Parts: sequence; C-alpha cells; structure tokens
Amino acid sequence: MSQFRHLLKACGEAGFRKDSERLTPCGKAVDKVFNVSLTKRGSGVDRRDFLGARHPRGRQGRLTMVKCLLIDKDITERKRTEIVLKQSEERFRQIAENIQDVFWVLDFVKQQLIYISPAYERIWQRKRENLYVAPTEWIDSLHPDDKERVLATFYEKVHQEFEREYRIVRPDGTVRWIRDRGFPVKDEFGQLQRVIGIGQDITERKLAQQQLQQLNEELELRVKQRTLELERSQAILQQQVERERVMTRLTQEIRQSLNLTRILNNVVVEVQKLLATDRVIIYQIQSDWTGHIVAEAIVKEECSRILNQIFPEEAFPEKCRQRYLQGEVYILCDLNKAQIISCVADFLAEIQVRAELVVPIIQKQTVWGLLIVHQCSEPREWQTWEIDLLKQLTSQMAIAIQQSELYEQLKQELQERQRTEAALRQGETLFRSLSEFAPVGIYLCDSQGKNIYTNPCCQTIYGCHSLEESLGYGWLELVHPEDLQVIPQWFTLLKTNQEVKVELRFIHKDGTIRYCRVKSVPIFSELGEQITHVGIAEDITESLVIEKMKNEFISIVSHELKTPLTSIHGSLGLLAAGVLKNQPDTAQQMLDIAASDTERLVRLVNDILDLERLEANKVTILKQWCDADQLMRQAVKTLHSLAAEGNIKLLILPTSVQVWADSDRIIQTLVNLVSNAIKFSLPKTTVRLSVEVLPDHVLFKVQDQGRGIPNDKLQTIFGRFQQVDASDSRQKGGTGLGLAICRSIVQQHGGRIYAESMLGKGSVFYFTLPQPLQSEG
Repeated sequence: MSQFRHLLKACGEAGFRKDSERLTPCGKAVDKVFNVSLTKRGSGVDRRDFLGARHPRGRQGRLTMVKCLLIDKDITERKRTEIVLKQSEERFRQIAENIQDVFWVLDFVKQQLIYISPAYERIWQRKRENLYVAPTEWIDSLHPDDKERVLATFYEKVHQEFEREYRIVRPDGTVRWIRDRGFPVKDEFGQLQRVIGIGQDITERKLAQQQLQQLNEELELRVKQRTLELERSQAILQQQVERERVMTRLTQEIRQSLNLTRILNNVVVEVQKLLATDRVIIYQIQSDWTGHIVAEAIVKEECSRILNQIFPEEAFPEKCRQRYLQGEVYILCDLNKAQIISCVADFLAEIQVRAELVVPIIQKQTVWGLLIVHQCSEPREWQTWEIDLLKQLTSQMAIAIQQSELYEQLKQELQERQRTEAALRQGETLFRSLSEFAPVGIYLCDSQGKNIYTNPCCQTIYGCHSLEESLGYGWLELVHPEDLQVIPQWFTLLKTNQEVKVELRFIHKDGTIRYCRVKSVPIFSELGEQITHVGIAEDITESLVIEKMKNEFISIVSHELKTPLTSIHGSLGLLAAGVLKNQPDTAQQMLDIAASDTERLVRLVNDILDLERLEANKVTILKQWCDADQLMRQAVKTLHSLAAEGNIKLLILPTSVQVWADSDRIIQTLVNLVSNAIKFSLPKTTVRLSVEVLPDHVLFKVQDQGRGIPNDKLQTIFGRFQQVDASDSRQKGGTGLGLAICRSIVQQHGGRIYAESMLGKGSVFYFTLPQPLQSEG
C-alpha cells in the first residue's frame, strides 16, 4: 500500500487530484486492482489509472504492486455540455410548469408518456399521475363523436408536424374544445423517437365563432330581405324615370324637328323598347278610312313585317270609327277570349296579333291615324301607365304632324312666291289664314331682319299687344339684353341658306321673362338672293320649368337613395369583412344604422307611390261624418314626441264641428301640416290648430310662429319636391312630397289648400272641406 501512496503522491505533485478510488478483484494472477481517477487541476485532463497488486505466495497482508496502467482523456467539453444540459432542463421545467397550455412529450418507440405539464389538470380536470400509469385515460376523455377521427389522424400525420381540434369530456360532464399541435423528433437515421406537443383550450373562441356564425346567418337573411325590397322599389322608380326620359326625349325631338318621317320612326322604336312588345306601328288614315302603315318597329323572331300594308275596310267598323273620333282607346288583351266580329278576328289572326292596344292620333278634330301596339306571341294585360304614356305620345305626335304639315305648306307657298307675285300673294293669304290659328308663333322677316308679319301666338310670345308693336325692329327691343349678341350670327347663317335654331328670352312689359325657341328657314329668289325668311317661335318656358322639376326630382331622389345606401353599404361591409367579429355591440350598432336607413328608403318610396296613386285617382276616398276635434287630436297625438323634442307647444282650439270626409286621409293631411310647422318653428313657440265653419265649407287652420315663407314660394311649395330652401331636405328631413300629398287629398275631397305667411312672424296653412248636399250626407 505504501507503493500506491507514493504513486498517488507523485500524481498530486504533477498537478492531478484524486477523483475516485476503487479496489476490484481481477483474476488469479493479480489479487487486487486499484482503479484510481485523477483530474489535472485547471486542465480538464482526466487520468484513469489501473494499479495491480498481489500478495507474496503463501502470505497475507502486505501487497506488492505488479502492474500499472495509466490512461489520459480530455473531458472538458463533455463536462460543459452536462452543465448546459442541466441548466436547459431546469429552464424547460420552469416554463413547462407555468405555461397556461398543456405541454406534453411522448416516447413514440415505447408508446409511453414522458412528460405532461400541470395545465393538464386545470383543463382536463384529471390527475397527471394517472396518465403516466395509464396513458389511455387521455383517449377515454375524448368526445365520442371525435374519438375515431382524432386517433386515425394521429397515426396518419404523426411523422410530420400536425394540428387538430377536438372536444374532450371532463369528469363532471362539461365539454371543452382543444387545439392540439404536434412536432416529431427524429434521430440521425430519420426514425421517429419522440413527439412533442402543445394543447390549448379554445372553447371560448369556438363559442364566439358559433355565435358569430349565427349572427352572420341572421344578418345575411335580413340583408337578402331588405335587398329584395330595395330592388323592387328601385325597379319601380327606374321604370318611372325611364318613362319620363323617353317621353321628354321624344317631346323635345317632336318640338325641335320638322322631319315627320324620322319622328314617327323614332316613336315606334322607343315605344317598342319601353313596352317590350312584339310590334308597334303607326297607321295613317285618309278621309275615307283607307290608309297604310307609315312606321313600324318589330321583334323579328316573334312576328312578320307589315310595313306599307293596307288594312281592309272591315278592320274599322263604324262603331270603332266613332270611338276613335272621340279619342277612345281600344284594348284587346286576348284575341282567343274576345267577343269581336269574326272578320276582324280573322284579320288580326292573319297578321299574328294576340293582344292589341290602339290609340287614335287626333288632329284638327279628325283621326289622322292610329298608334297601334301588338303582342303576337301571347296574351297581355295592358297597364294603365302604358295607356297613359301612349295618350301623351299621340298628343305630342299631333303637334308634330301639325308643325310638319304647316312647315311643308309654308315652304311650298313661299317657294311659289319666288316665281310670281300672284302666287306670292296667294301663298301669303293661305299662310296668314293658317297661322292665325296655329298653336305656335309664326313670323316673316325681310332680308334685313325686319318683321313683316307675326301671328297672334307669336305676338303673345314676344309680349306685344298688337300686330303693329311686333313689326319692324320692335321685336328686338323686347329681346333680353344678354341674348342680343346671338342675332348677328343668326342672320349670317340664314344668308348661307342654313336652317337656324336659337333660343331667346323676351322681357314682357310686366317684367316677366318668357323663353322662346325660334326656328328659321331662309327663302331665296331664282337669282340666289335672300329675299326673306320664315320661322316658328315656340314658348318653352313651361317646358324648361318641367325639365328643371324633372332634374330636381331625379337629383333629390338620387340623393335620398344614395345617402342611406352608402350608410347601409358601409355598415354591412364592416360586418361582412369580419372587422367587428369580436365587437358584438359595435356590430349591433351597424345593424341598427342599416335598419334605420332602410326604413328611410321605404318611407321615400311609399311617399312617391302614395302621391302617384292619389294623382292617378287610384285611392278610394271613403267619406263619413267625422268629429273635427277628434281628427285634430289624433294628429297631434302622433306628433307629441316630435313637438317635445323641439320644445314646441301644440294647442287645439276646441270645436264640435262635424265634417264629411275620409278620416284617415284628413288625419294624414293634418299630420303633414303640423309636422312641417314643428320643424320650422323656434323653440318655446306654439302651433295652433283650429276649425271654422263657413257658409258652404269647413275651414281648417294650422298656424305656427316660424321663420315664414316668401310670397313667391306660397304657390310652388305645394309641388313635388318643392321647398322654400333647397337645404331643408337635408337639415329638416322629409322628402319634399308632404304638401303635394296634402294638396291631392284635399282636391279629391273637393276642397282647396293654400297658405299665408309673414317673414319672421310665421305661417298659416288653410284647407277647406265642402259641406255635403243633403243627398250626399
């Protein structure tokens, strides 16, 4: 043993320290072996010594060293790795023990759970220790509907990263949703050794998704319903706008053009497109009721062309002729069901007519021709608006025919004048006789622009009280100063043998301004010198007013539709994009905004339809005796909240008057008038309602203390979309149709409605209801 000590001492002096010492038996040759581990200080060099010793033969006690095996090995990196690994395992354990999600490690080879974090007990409500003993407890916790799917996908996808969602059932029966992600760990040979995973409780998110999906489905249903309503309303409005557009365009063309053939062809084409019918024709009739088709528009697939065809005399029985002379419309909905003369039925069948609409064109108390609409493929129920549209067109066509005929006659007579003075005098006489009764202004000027003739209509347009005032250059004195610059250009164009169309304003002596469309045609001598020009002057003041009203109507309706539609689109867009899926309160606000704006659109469309029905006399007025006091009180009751909001007092003067009226319609009128009075009154003022009995009628009054109405607006405010200030519709609300509806209701009762006002003092709106005769009451 002393030999060993000397060896160990030598090693220590060499800088090694003794790490371990072990004696092990090692066969018969050597009785004892010392396994000594030495580490050199500060170097990380490990020395492993094996020392052999034995007893002398036959002795016990002292050992003699017989062998010494020394092995040196550097284990610095291994020691460092062990330290880092130990630190890493400590950090991992701290993280795994404290995260909210479940962290688990599975030994795939042994199919044994190596580790699962404490979060498992909180989410699964089960003990971790049970999983280490019986890993199948995790399978038992799976929801029965998900178990087969989860186990199948695990073994299919375990060799790669996977993600799955499934439900578990806690011991108390509650169900939770889990999102589980797995990450495979493979050895250097690509063999799967372990699977590491993270399980997350996503129950709250799943519930929120289900609720959001339900809300989205409900919202989608409501949007579809509202969209259908809007589409129907828009279709009605679009149809009305299209009718107005076609009517306006054709009217302008009729008034601006003297080419009758082009006008008639355009009319049949536009009517065929607008009514979507198979054939539209214009049949010109002679004095003996013979004639021919002068214009036709067809759908080629449905019926044959019959242009220039002459109808047989039997097609116009005497009874039909008399009806056409009186302006009556002939309506045939189904040839197969109609009771008509057989020869007429055979003729209609021959030209493939199944349904027919015939409107006479009356000119100078005679039937110039017929505007006929055919449905060839099937029966058709003709609509009231279609009949009304054709009536309006035939009236305009009569004007065009008259203008065209007059123009042709004038042109012929003036050309004849160039040949001989006698013919000129004859033509002038005819011209004067015709123009005296013409519904348009006709004038004749010499080459210098001096008027030598004007008809009465032209004198009225100019603002002259006699023929003398309109002759010479007197008409130029009535032209608006701003339009005088057009005159030289006008005369210059006439000298180049061009037809000229200009629009001028004439200032009448009472200060009113009339707008006039003038069309002039030059007349030249055989030598090519201009000797005169003839023209037609048309008062278009009312047309411009109508055009302006139409444009305002389209502008206001477009604005009233666009504003709520934009709001609805924005609200629904946010919901559809999912921006508010985690903000149910804000999402509900968006739905409320969309619903409110939809109601506003419905209100606008209802007002338009209500006014259309009233003006078309499609609303039945059911009159009965009503208590005027009760009518006013019911109207005021409806508006209490609006009055309270504006701090307006509503005062009813008691009465016992009985009126003969439709109570619902009169209440509607009172509500509109009182609502306007509240909107345009200052706070802390009073709106008064009263009734007064007069000899032949009952007078209702609605008086306010508002800002008042200018005198020039007291009549116009009862028109469509007419308001004192264009900004009132935006600031005060409403559609601008209320007073127009009131006027239609009162007129259908046989009464009248009007207003009086003082600026800054307030306004009073009146409407009357006639006292019924004894037989009516």
